[in-house]
Amino acid sequence: MANIVRVFRAVVHPGKEEEFKSFFLNDAIPILRKHKGLVSVHVGLPREETPQEFMMTTVWSSVEALAEFSGENWREAVIDPREAHLLANTSVDHYYEATI
Repeated sequence: MANIVRVFRAVVHPGKEEEFKSFFLNDAIPILRKHKGLVSVHVGLPREETPQEFMMTTVWSSVEALAEFSGENWREAVIDPREAHLLANTSVDHYYEATI
């Protein structure tokens, strides 16, 4: 079975960029890395033209492993209560990983 690629995007409220970046890198990523079935994680930090946009791509060994992390609603974003007030918008998409 193919790995599952999960692409999470977050847009933060103006003025909350540094607070979210700190939470994202120092809290969310270490928690995520503890989950069985996580193959890799890649973080995209804002560019000058899009200072409020963050992205994280994770690769999971299976849908079951992803669901262990995110729960039965694995197709939805997982939002920690400590970050909810920082977020203006989120989206999440899933893909099968292709070997090329």
